[in-house]
Amino acid sequence: MSDLAPHKATLVVMVHNGRETVRDTLQAICEQDEPRQFSAIVICNGCSDDSPQICLAYREKMTANAISYSVCVIEKAGRAHALNCISGQLAGHLICVDQDAILSPNCVSRTIAALDDGAEFAAPELRLAAQELWTVQQYYTFWKDIPYVRNSPSTIGVYAISSAIWPRLLPVPLLHSDDKFMRLATHTEKRRIVKGTQYQVNAPRSLLEMIRARQRYMRGNRELKQFLATRTHFDVPRWKGLIHYSLRPERLLSATIFFAICLIAWIVPPKAMKRHH
Repeated sequence: MSDLAPHKATLVVMVHNGRETVRDTLQAICEQDEPRQFSAIVICNGCSDDSPQICLAYREKMTANAISYSVCVIEKAGRAHALNCISGQLAGHLICVDQDAILSPNCVSRTIAALDDGAEFAAPELRLAAQELWTVQQYYTFWKDIPYVRNSPSTIGVYAISSAIWPRLLPVPLLHSDDKFMRLATHTEKRRIVKGTQYQVNAPRSLLEMIRARQRYMRGNRELKQFLATRTHFDVPRWKGLIHYSLRPERLLSATIFFAICLIAWIVPPKAMKRHH
C-alpha cells in the first residue's frame, strides 16, 4: 500500500485511567505487520491519571513505524460517548481496542482481511493473561467455551465492524455495552472469529472484581434489552446447549464456580459490593 492510499481501517483505543496497561497495548500496535493499512486514534476519556501524557509520548514511535496516530482527550468518561466524539475521524473498517488488550502482530491485518472478505463483525481469538486466582481461572475456563459465547461470538477486549455497517450505527447510544450493541446489529452468519491471530487481556485480579465485572455485564444486558425492544437486531439462542455443556464431567467444577459467581452477582446489590472495595 502506498503512503497516499487510504487506510483500510481506523483502530480506536479507549483509555480511562489506563496507566498500568496502556503502554503494552500501544507497543503491540506499533508492532503490527501491516502498519500502513490503518490509522490509530487513542481517546482518553475522563482520565484522572497520566494516561494522556503516556499516549501522547507514543506519537514519535508510532510515526517511526509508519502508523498515522492521534490522541484525543475529553473530560467526560464513557466508551460510547468517546466513540461518538471521534466519529467524524473514522474511515474504513472500525476496530475497537480496550486499554489492556495486547494484539498479536498479525491481528489488525488479518481482521481487516476478514472484513474485506464480507464479515460484518470480527474479532481475534481471546487469550487471557496468566491469572493466579483459581476461582477466576475456573470462571473463564467455563465461560470462554459456552455455546452462546462461541457462537455469538462474545468479546471482552477487541472487536471490529465493517465499514458497510458502522456508519449507520453512529452516534452510538449511551450504553455500557457498545461491543454487544454493534454485534447485535450484524447478521449472525456474517460474524467471524479470526483464526490464527489473537489478543490478550487481563482477567479480574480478585473475586470481588470478578463479581463486579459480572454485575456490569448484567447491567449492560438490561440496558440493551430495553433499548433493543423495538429495534431490529440479530442474536443467537442464549441457553441452547448450555445444560449439556455444563454437565460434562470435565466441566462440573468450573461450571459450579461460574454459576456461583453469577448467582452472587445477581443477588448482592452492586452498592453493597462497592462498600467492600
